[in-house]
Order: sequence, then structure tokens, then C-alpha cells
Amino acid sequence: MSDPKTIVVIDDEIRICQSFERVLQRQGYAVETFTRGAQALERLARGGVDLVVSDLMMPDKSGADILREMTARAINTPLVMITGYASADNAMESMRLGAVDYLPKPFTVEELKAVVGRGLAAGAIDAARLPAAPPGTFEIRRHSWARRQGAEVIAGVHPFVLACSGAVEGVELPLDEDELTQGGAFGKLQMRDSRVPVRLWAPLSGVVKATNPQVAARPALLASDPYGEGWLIRLAARDFDQEVRRLIPSGPAA
Repeated sequence: MSDPKTIVVIDDEIRICQSFERVLQRQGYAVETFTRGAQALERLARGGVDLVVSDLMMPDKSGADILREMTARAINTPLVMITGYASADNAMESMRLGAVDYLPKPFTVEELKAVVGRGLAAGAIDAARLPAAPPGTFEIRRHSWARRQGAEVIAGVHPFVLACSGAVEGVELPLDEDELTQGGAFGKLQMRDSRVPVRLWAPLSGVVKATNPQVAARPALLASDPYGEGWLIRLAARDFDQEVRRLIPSGPAA
């Protein structure tokens, strides 16, 4: 029998740590909890951890601080950010700094299990083998993307999300003329192997002008052609030039 996956949980509230520990141990994981970010970083530096689940707002070090220090120390363990301070800015900052997923409170036990499963899967993915984005594409790091097409913008889901989540059975998208906010939710993916949908964060703000009917009929397009026929929405961007500064470019802008 293989050793259980090891998950480090960081939250300044001990009752939250204990709650996470109970839930995740029932799933067969080895769980280590920390109420201070500095102690957690020392543990992570020793290696042997498969996933970090961290609160964002903590008194000694925030979740963002932990991500920055992990990068500085070349600690490549995947991290899922969990916070009660749900906002588009928090989502954007967490993903930009390297979080593999983001889960705002309140959430269900099933949602926690699902995001932990995706986080663990992320650690086994070779991002270099994923489909490459064409020049002029901007992304919320390994989550969603946007690219100008004429006077409007098309947007979709990053192949990294699909690699972490498995096969998609259905897509829930906004309606035409819905307003989107950068970093806010803009859709859900219904997964074959999970009852919990994957929430998608909008790469740009704007008004939805169309959704892709081909993807609704053939969700497999998301994996087979994520930057082409697998686009999800077309929108009139509110402030493209300003908001792309918060995204990661894949190459020279078109």
C-alpha cells in the first residue's frame, strides 16, 4: 500500500484547522496543521508535502506572503487558497502568485474535498506538455484566458484546469448581456467524476455578447482545442488595456 498524501493546512483559527483535519483524514490523507505561517514554511522547506491548503488573512503571514516565500525558497508544492474575504481582487492576486485554486468561504465539505483533489492532481501535471496559448493571449495564471478578436474579446478555460479536473460533461455559462467582473465567477464546468462543479473566474470585465454553442453541445472541445473552437464566451471588454496588466501574457500582444 502506498503512503497517504500529506496535506499541510494553515489557518490562524485552531478550530478551523481541526475541522479540516477531521474531514481530510477521513479521506485517507495525512494532515499536518499550523496556526502560524512561519512554522508552516519551515515544515514545507523540509519537503514531503503534496498539497498546502492556506487561509488568506492571517496575523503573522498572509496566504499571499506564504506564496511569495514559497517561490523565493523554490518550494513548488501546490497551494489552494481559502478565505472568508471573497473578492475578485483576492482571487486574482492568489492565482497570480501561484495558487492552483481558490475557494471562498462559506463552502461545503464536498467543495473542500473537490478542490483538494484538484490541488493534488495539479502537482502531477507537466505544464510544459499542455497546449500552448497563441500570441496575444492573456491569462489568470493557469485558470482562464482572454484574447482580442476584432473589436471584442473571446475567453475560455486554461487547459491546466481541465488536466486537474478530468472530463467535462457540461458547461454552465452566463447569458448574453450579463455583466462580468474581472476575477469574478463567469461559469461552471460539470465534471464526469465529481458532483461538485468547477467554478471559473473571468479574466476580464465586460458585457457578454455571445456564448459558444459548440461547447454546450460538445464539451470535449474544451480539451481538444481550448484556445480555438473551445472558447467559452465573447464579450465587449470594459477596460482591456488596463485590466490585462493584471494578467499573464502568453506572448506578444496581437
